[in-house]
Formats: sequence, structure tokens, C-alpha cells
Amino acid sequence: MNFKKYTLLSLVFLILIVASCTKIAETDIDGGGIPAIDGVTVFDTTINIIASNEGLMGLADETRQVDADQMSLGAITNDPSFGTVNSKIYFQPAFGFGILKFYPFGKKDSIIALDSVVLSIGYRGAYGDTSFGGDKHGFTVKEINNTTAFRDSNYLGAGIANYNLNGTGFNPTLVSSDLITDPTFNPSIADIRRKKIFNTVNSAKDSAENIIRVKLSTIWGQKFINGTGFDTLGAYLNDSAFVKYFNGLELAPKPGQNSLLYYDLTTTKTQVRFYYRTKNLAGTGKIDSTYTDLAFRADRYPYHAQANVVTRTPTYPTTAPGTPAAFGYLDAAPVSNYMKLKIPGITALSNRLLYLAELKIEEDPIVGDMLRTNMYPPSALFLDWYDPLSMTYKTPKKDFVVTDQQGTQYNLAFFGGFRRVQTDPVFGETSYYTFNITRHIQDILSFGGAYNDFRLYAPRFAKPTVYLEATNTWTIANGASNPSSFLVSGIGLNVNPRAADGRIRVGGTKTGSSTRHMKLRLIYSNI
Repeated sequence: MNFKKYTLLSLVFLILIVASCTKIAETDIDGGGIPAIDGVTVFDTTINIIASNEGLMGLADETRQVDADQMSLGAITNDPSFGTVNSKIYFQPAFGFGILKFYPFGKKDSIIALDSVVLSIGYRGAYGDTSFGGDKHGFTVKEINNTTAFRDSNYLGAGIANYNLNGTGFNPTLVSSDLITDPTFNPSIADIRRKKIFNTVNSAKDSAENIIRVKLSTIWGQKFINGTGFDTLGAYLNDSAFVKYFNGLELAPKPGQNSLLYYDLTTTKTQVRFYYRTKNLAGTGKIDSTYTDLAFRADRYPYHAQANVVTRTPTYPTTAPGTPAAFGYLDAAPVSNYMKLKIPGITALSNRLLYLAELKIEEDPIVGDMLRTNMYPPSALFLDWYDPLSMTYKTPKKDFVVTDQQGTQYNLAFFGGFRRVQTDPVFGETSYYTFNITRHIQDILSFGGAYNDFRLYAPRFAKPTVYLEATNTWTIANGASNPSSFLVSGIGLNVNPRAADGRIRVGGTKTGSSTRHMKLRLIYSNI
């Protein structure tokens, strides 16, 4: 350890005269600094961290998300630093007619012709290198014709959408599908950047921003009107009956892409629209053009199944568990790696009064990585620690503050973990993350609390046990077996805004002359 010692009385003088030499730097976390008490000797030291890449173990349940989240669709095929990603969407739209028994296309005998069938999806943004592959940013649409694999309770509404990582959860190989996409669908990269509609269909009056459209086969669409393959009365009896006959759609990326596009399935912009002509029901002989929508609203119709299947194949180097690594590789959920952080110097410290214990993780850019500006870092990292007694992961004691009664939000400003930027003389703007674990470390030093390794990762949601300082009556009752803590249930704590969005290489264990390694900064006074 490297110690600096000075008094607060002399600190004022030094700040005014030679601040660049001896100033105690401001903390990067809003959670308290050094109290202005004259005559107290304050120390500032850093402790190096032993970091290792541990793979996926223990993170399988952090891959779910809510149905209102943005769903990714696309492929990362040209990222030599982190590997490939393939993302597909499976969802089950329906007519949404509740319990009413009726034919959704009006009067069947009045239909003259089906003109077109168009799938529209609400577009929300992109991640990755959208310039790669020219205009190969389209996707294919298939109908799921397996009658059992997709109608599992894990994939039905109730606020949950399943993420798949390399074979866990929903297995898309069980779903055989028939291609129903218009083969001419191939959006341009200019359209993606302008967020305009793709493949304009029907008339100009249907144009709108932030909608991606693709023509589907009219032969496929005709079966909904004719009832071909359906028990017409049974299928259209209600929403739950319909989805038993129609298993939904698979959206899969075309080859040659290097980006993920994000879609909102719950917006009214997402639908399958049937354009058709009918005879005028008033008997005038006039031909009317009309349409009927097949929509996806899992928040309103709980029988709709959905899954966002994301498969990662990482190419970065890994080490055996516990083996020190100079670099750490973190990708956004569904994650393929987490880091274990050991701080052996903690056990050698005597009791003292901590003003700050700040863990800092810095980006260590890969030389020649031209994709950093497109495949940016995760917006937040998450930190917890493993308790071998309860065999669960827990948040740092008393430093983690939950801010809502559902236990899904927490105080990022106090705890830390959100992305910050700094200027690097070689790489320009780089990212870093800090965590405030002051009270957690103080508990270890003052009360003999057990020290255990930390876990660092970039989930969409995290599900640790939250360790509270005070009674939290709206969550769970306190007692001898529950010392002010509760296990996060449901989808978990909201960490990153959308999945599969972000990757970063960070400095790990200090080696040689490395300056971007992980470190724990302590500011304290002796007792």
C-alpha cells in the first residue's frame, strides 16, 4: 500500500499553494466526502484488486426482461474482440377480441380479394456497426407451426419475456417454421439512420416514422380469411382459443449484418395488417377497401407468448476460475462472462474510521478496436458479493438503497456503477465505473463481518439479496433469520435499459506498469 498523510489544517494551505501535489481528490460518488474537522489526520490509500474472468456461472436467471422492453433483432458477425451475437424474436399476435365470438374480417361472403398482408414493427434504435454489410439489414418472417414448444407458461404475458443464452430456456430448434416473407424485403442503411419506414407498401398515406414494414405472403394471409387450417368458430371464439391455432411468428436476421435493431412489440405500431376489398354491405354494389389488424399486446392479452432469443459466442480469452487476469471482458445481458474480484488487502487492515471506500473499474481499450464507437460500453455495471453461509449473492451491506416498493429500482447516484467518461491521452474518451462500498467495508473492519469476493457483471436485471440497514416494512418483515434483508423476486433489479446492448474490456489485475487496473481507494482516519 502507498500511504499519504497530512492534517486538515495544513490541507487548506496546501490546496491554495500547491494543490496539484497533495490534494485529496474529490470522490466520484455522491455519498459523502471528508468531514471538515480540524486536527484529524486523514489517510488516502489504494489497494489493488485480483480480478478473474469466471464465465457464466450463477447468471442464468438474470436473462429475463419485461414485455415492454425493447426486443433486439439482428446479428453481430464481425467483432474480433468479443465474438458473435445472433438475436431472434418470437411473438404471438392475436385479434384481441376478448370473449366475443365473431369473425374479425366483417362478413365473410362479402370479401372479394386480399390485396396484401403487411407486418409493421415499432422501431426504437440500433446498436453496432450498421454500415457493415451494405443493405443486408433485413429479416425473414416465418410462421411457427410447432403446436407445443412455444406455448409454454414461461413465455406467456404477465410482464415476462424470455431471453435465451446458448441453449438455456426456450430452444428455437424445436420450432419448425414456414417462410412467409416477401423475398424482396431489403431495407437500406439510409432508411435505418433516418428511422423511416422500410419497404413502403400500399399507399403513401400509410407512411410513418419509426416503423419497419415488410410484406408477407398473401397465400399465407388468405388462410386467416378462408379459415383454412382453422376451426373457424373455435379459433375465433376468443383470444385464448385463437393462439392455440396460430402459434405466432419468428423474426430472424438475414446473414451478413453487424448490428442489432431494437423493436417495441407492445406499441400500436406493431401489428400484422390485412388489406382487402369487400362488397358494400348497404347493397349499393360499391367496392370498399378496408383492413383488419392482428396485434401483439401482451400487457392486455395474457395468452400471447413471446421470446427474444439471443445467442452469444464469445471469442475473448478466458482463464481458469480464480486465476488473475490483466483484463476483464464484460458484455451486456444476456451476459457470457462475469468477473470475480478479490481484495486480499482488506483482511490485513485494522479497525479505522472510513470516509470513503470507492471501487474503480476503468476501460482498457483494445488497440486497433475500430468498433468502440459503435459497440459502446454498457450503461451500468452491477456489483454484489457471494455469501457462502446462505449460498446466495447479496448487495454490499448498507450501501445499496432500493427506491421503490417493487424492489426493481435502486439509488444509482449513491451506490454507483453507472458509466462515466474521462479523457485518455492515447484513446481519447474512455469509460469508467465507480462503486461506493464504504459501509460494507466499515462493517468488516469494525464488527468482524465476513469478507467474501465480489462479482462484477452487466445484467439487464439482477436478483441478489438486498442487505438493508433499517427495517423495510413494505418488503419483508425483519427477524432473527432475516437481518434487514430480502431476496429480490420477480424479474429483479433494473440495471441496464435494454439487453445485448454494450460490451467493454476493462483493466483487471495489476500487471507490470499497467495504470488502468482495478483498485479500491480508501480515505480514512485512525481510531
